[in-house]
Amino acid sequence: MLVRFVVANFLSYRDETEFNMIAEKLKQHANHVKKIGKTGLLRTSVLYGANGSGKSNLIKAISIFQEIVKDGKLKKTVENFKFKLDNTFIDKPIHLEMEITVSQKFYSYGLKISGKTILEEWLYESGGEAGKMLFERTAGSDGKVDIKVAPKFEKNSKERLLIQLMQENLVKEDELFIGKADYLNIEQLTEVRNWIMKKMVVIFPTTVYKDIAASLLFESSNKIFSETLCSLDTGIKGLKLKRIEYEQFEKKDQEFFEKELASQLTDDKIVILESYRGSKFASKENGQPVIYEVVTAHEDKNGNEVLFDLKDESDGTRRLLDLIPMINLLKKEDITFIVDEMDRSLHPSLQYEFISKISKEKDLAGQLIFSTHESNLLDMDIFRQDEIWFAEKDKQTGSTKLYSLNEFKPRYDLDIRKGYLMGRFGAIPFLADLKELNWSTNGIQETGL
Repeated sequence: MLVRFVVANFLSYRDETEFNMIAEKLKQHANHVKKIGKTGLLRTSVLYGANGSGKSNLIKAISIFQEIVKDGKLKKTVENFKFKLDNTFIDKPIHLEMEITVSQKFYSYGLKISGKTILEEWLYESGGEAGKMLFERTAGSDGKVDIKVAPKFEKNSKERLLIQLMQENLVKEDELFIGKADYLNIEQLTEVRNWIMKKMVVIFPTTVYKDIAASLLFESSNKIFSETLCSLDTGIKGLKLKRIEYEQFEKKDQEFFEKELASQLTDDKIVILESYRGSKFASKENGQPVIYEVVTAHEDKNGNEVLFDLKDESDGTRRLLDLIPMINLLKKEDITFIVDEMDRSLHPSLQYEFISKISKEKDLAGQLIFSTHESNLLDMDIFRQDEIWFAEKDKQTGSTKLYSLNEFKPRYDLDIRKGYLMGRFGAIPFLADLKELNWSTNGIQETGL
């Protein structure tokens, strides 16, 4: 699970800023907290703020951090991500750090990077009062990498020699030491790297779920899609796969099949057609190519089934199809979903029902963190005080600060939504006097509009 994320000198985050999922001692929604040792971790969290306040920048920082870990190196310079409103920060490094739990243990992994150089990299087992160093890596003045590891990883001459080789030759200044986990055969490094790469899913407004069609081959997934769409009153009674014979392929599908797929397909393999948002896949049956396409099932006034193409559904419905797989995974797996602009294309009522459904789950295995502008979710029946976070720009420095609702110690019966819209908690747009914008009737008439 995600415990905390720290960022500094990245886009709108000038100073060291922390977002965390650590539960405070509150009585509300006890099912929202999972105990790891003595620490309670939240299963859900929501982030509010005005446009341009830095909500998306926090999620972008997490995504960049994950991307670097996946690549095992800096593939390009990070200079463009540095805070630009204070020239004293141009020569300072970007700081990205994440604390997570893996197998009931706490780990803190972090980076300080500048240009295409990893200046510092570290991994600590962070449980208890004092963290235990697993490794520390720094960039030497001669361009070489200095690596220090915990004594337990250098018990024999072979292990000491491997670390020495890593330091002298194998780890370049733009490469991660943790990226060499497979060579090092150190369990903790592998576990942390795998969690960051595979157990954290970042979803942006343009992200699409690419396996809708393939998922419907499994009865359990089909049931989840259908039940959720029905419960959210979309008018859809279910999802189905429509078979399209080769002779009926669109011309571009035939060309794509002949150039790209003919050699890949076998009778026991499917290939997702990426250009269709995962709503189509190609297969072979009895040696003949076929395409299966996802369609939605509605009912006419007489109760007869009517099939619709996905392109005929609303943007909001298609957005739901991208988000619904989260519900199943959140129930069963230790996965942290981080969603930017959850409200994109979703009707407020749909988003409210969707989040309420997740909030009421008693045994959620994963975590959901998301940003939104939808104030109707500021409801203490859905969230705890410590699950609601705000992003706000400092008027003097232009940098983002983060803080939770719990810092205000509001009463449980307080109308949080009303207080937020009135500016009680900050993190709302500053609206100038519209009269000063000269939007008067005369002003409009003078322009000839």
